[in-house]
Amino acid sequence: MENLSRDPEQDYFADGLTDALITCLAKIGSLRVISRTTAMHYKGARRPLSEIVRELKIDKVVEGAVHRSGDRIRISAQLIEGATDSHLWAESYESDVRDVLGLQARIAKAIAAEIQVQLTPREQAHLEHNRQVNRDAYEAYLKGRYHWYKRTAGGLNKASEYFERAIEIDQDYAAAYAGLADTVAAAAFWGFVPPKPAFGRAKAVAQKALLLDETMAEPHAALGFSLQHFDFDLTSAEKEFQLCIQHSPGYSIGHMWYGAYLGAAGRFEESFAEARLAVQLDPLSVIVRWAAAHYFSFGRSYDTAGDQARTAVEIDPNLPMSRMALGVVSELHGDYELAIAEFQEAVRLSAGAPLQLALLARAYGCAGQHENGHRALAALHQLANQSYVMPYWVALAYTGLNEKDEAFRWLNEGYTNHGAWMPYVAVDPRWDNLRSDRRFDDLLRRMNFPEV
Repeated sequence: MENLSRDPEQDYFADGLTDALITCLAKIGSLRVISRTTAMHYKGARRPLSEIVRELKIDKVVEGAVHRSGDRIRISAQLIEGATDSHLWAESYESDVRDVLGLQARIAKAIAAEIQVQLTPREQAHLEHNRQVNRDAYEAYLKGRYHWYKRTAGGLNKASEYFERAIEIDQDYAAAYAGLADTVAAAAFWGFVPPKPAFGRAKAVAQKALLLDETMAEPHAALGFSLQHFDFDLTSAEKEFQLCIQHSPGYSIGHMWYGAYLGAAGRFEESFAEARLAVQLDPLSVIVRWAAAHYFSFGRSYDTAGDQARTAVEIDPNLPMSRMALGVVSELHGDYELAIAEFQEAVRLSAGAPLQLALLARAYGCAGQHENGHRALAALHQLANQSYVMPYWVALAYTGLNEKDEAFRWLNEGYTNHGAWMPYVAVDPRWDNLRSDRRFDDLLRRMNFPEV
């Protein structure tokens, strides 16, 4: 959606409406809808439509513009045939901000009708299940999602503040609870906060969202993610992921997280399929490519993992996550020189974040550069003395340096404190030099994971 309000401060509103319309359309199983992250790459682009549809392998494009004046909003939308650049449908809608959820559903149903998609009774019910929303709560929610997509410590912290503000204003606003669940779960996964309070809160607010609206996909995904990464309860997590995808087949993050579960469970071909689907839905998302690279690595499909990692770097070479993905795959390929170079760049880009330091220490160890490895490890321990550092990461550094006793000590701490990355210990190839040790079998037994 293009912002026609002549107020740059309203960009978040136009972006939020774009995201909301994508979310509506993603509930229709017979459509493949490109996700927000990829769609936003083309915001303001002055490129031929034929070029864009060819890149994304899509048939049709929805273009729109939003004008807001006080509590009134006007949305103009048009559906364009990609191959011919011909306009198939165009309509304008106007409503009060409080009715914006219903307005989004009306647009989604109009698009579905125009392209002759037959909605199932479930999809029809999903699109009609909306309510009026308080204007200030809705604005706070949109700002929360805007910051959530940054996935930085600062961005997630800001997102939490906005979602909490939305809940304060409207205590029955399911989407705000879902956004908060996503945010605190993501913060715990990336080690920005300790796992116990964050995942406990994520589960509570996800369950609250589902009490208010059980048809929402996002809280099912956040709940499954928390059950997997804190409770180590893979069985319950899978049920939530399946419900998420059932409610919104086009939700790329749901497929990405389900792929993580399947990889942790050793169901690699299924994990690969979910990774490919997530990439298809959001091809220009670095986090989706990062995840796919790891899932293919878990299944020892290193060439495909490398393709995903290199694409992540092509999308954005200045994100630590993309450099980290290529570093991990390069290390697993035995190219320690490239791995070290990528992790050094990731450390620089992240201003010395603990995960990047741990991976650099490990790569130095794998390359036989133990002095450099211990130097990076010392910096990591210094950070751990100041704030939470995920034990899984520290253990990875030690196993790269072949210091097995220390690696097991930190893995056991990760198990005791429910570190978010512990569910991958059974399948992550970087633990291969510990697998013959009886302590490793004991750890897997205590975690009660299925045999891989």
